Amino acid sequence: MAVRLIVTLEAFPGKREEMLAAYAKRCPSVRAEPGCIEFRMSQDIENPDRFVLIEGWESEEALAVHGALPPDPNAADVRTLRKHLGGERYEYEPKS
Repeated sequence: MAVRLIVTLEAFPGKREEMLAAYAKRCPSVRAEPGCIEFRMSQDIENPDRFVLIEGWESEEALAVHGALPPDPNAADVRTLRKHLGGERYEYEPKS
């Protein structure tokens, strides 16, 4: 069963550009991980410090492997740049 995460994030004050740069480096390496279907970040038009991260994984196991990996040494540790505002999780069967 595939897993989709939709996560709302907000950059800490003064950290927006650093966060954008960190995710720009992080996204390609995450997309290359086994089982990653989608990993992208979008910026809120009305609040430029707020972002939505959309992740898609082929399975719970692929997501668990991703979650157990250490932070990407080529990008800043994104956890130090933002706060987690909430999220939604969906399990689904791809049909097309």
